[in-house]
Amino acid sequence: MAYKVFISSSSRDSDLARDLAKRLEKAGLYVIMPSKSIEAGADVVARIRDEMRKASEVIVIMTNNSVHSPWLLFEMGYATSLGLHLTPLVQGVEPKELPEIIKQMEYVKYSDLDRYIARLQERGRESSQSAA
Repeated sequence: MAYKVFISSSSRDSDLARDLAKRLEKAGLYVIMPSKSIEAGADVVARIRDEMRKASEVIVIMTNNSVHSPWLLFEMGYATSLGLHLTPLVQGVEPKELPEIIKQMEYVKYSDLDRYIARLQERGRESSQSAA
């Protein structure tokens, strides 16, 4: 079973989210991006919850577009309530500009993405072995 990664991002960061998704898929990870699967008129909150329940891990893309987004904070809170591993991925935001909750977490800078993807692959292997 593939390790499933939910990507949380602002619609204004769709290019960055697509790039991240491609890189994760190339590394053999299964990507869940609710922005790709939510139809017009759908219950957005219910859909995000359903999609996130399928995930093993959540990546929250934090940029100047999203650093104070209530939606991303909602998604972070929901991921935490599910007990999912949660990693903020920071691009173009100074540490002092991050919300206090993010400052207290282990976050990844976009420039360190390759190392982080290697860690995700390792977690995926560990997950597969424990499921076997």
